[in-house]
Amino acid sequence: MSTKRKRLFTESTREIMFAFGDTNPPACDTVDLMEDLLLEYFYDYLRQVKRTTGNRRVKMVDFLFPLRRDPPKLARAKELIIKDQEIRRARQIAGGELEDLKGLAKANK
Repeated sequence: MSTKRKRLFTESTREIMFAFGDTNPPACDTVDLMEDLLLEYFYDYLRQVKRTTGNRRVKMVDFLFPLRRDPPKLARAKELIIKDQEIRRARQIAGGELEDLKGLAKANK
């Protein structure tokens, strides 16, 4: 990626690199290179997803299709989807309970 662009993920990339054993702080040129590589990977992956969906709207399951030949990544992606659904359900339940508690607090005043 030879064009100059705004670096949006520099801090996250730096933290990930440190978490995986790089020095703290990692060299700036190394962080820039890693960010470029990560973005290129994501762009290629999203192009694959879009190629499989054609003109129809992209759904969550469409993101799994390019991973079909990489069992560890596919399993991790499925696990993350399940965890996301569990978190959403828990927030809905907690949100309803919090509203009930707020109503009780107002009624007791």
